[in-house]
Amino acid sequence: SAYTIWEAPAVGSSPSPVSFGLSPATPQCCGSWSPDGSTYYFQAFVNGFYQVFAYHERSFLYSRTAYQITNGPANFRSPVPIPSGDRLLVLSQTQKAELARFDTGSQRWVPLFEGISAATARFSPDGKFMAFTRLPDHSLWRCTLPACSEQIPLIPSPIRVTMPRWSPDGGQIACMV
Repeated sequence: SAYTIWEAPAVGSSPSPVSFGLSPATPQCCGSWSPDGSTYYFQAFVNGFYQVFAYHERSFLYSRTAYQITNGPANFRSPVPIPSGDRLLVLSQTQKAELARFDTGSQRWVPLFEGISAATARFSPDGKFMAFTRLPDHSLWRCTLPACSEQIPLIPSPIRVTMPRWSPDGGQIACMV
């Protein structure tokens, strides 16, 4: 279920959702007021990541539109203004994964491919290629084995992909979006 932010008068009327100019289907939560009460900071899920938005209570012509203040392939969450009001603290989370194989000689797990943040990988039927979900943006890529060279993007972000599966003839890749 998606979170929404609601407002309620201190006395009287019923509470109602606030969209801040975003789609009503956009999950939003976890807001904090600036110390002087002029700005409300909150997180919203846009293009596959949580980003921080700011809404100025006393904005020009009383606009109900917030503006995005973070951007990028990371989750920015839980905005908290520091008491002086001149800075904002946020939790920045970047997802990373690593494909590993068990090395029987050393009896430990070692990276399959150095420097590739990949998840939900699958090898082609002929063993010449690998399809994988690249993190943090969850895009779909294909590379040439054995070193995972010649990496080619197949489905770019903001579409979030997982679980690639090769067709038996190796001509197509199915995935969950």
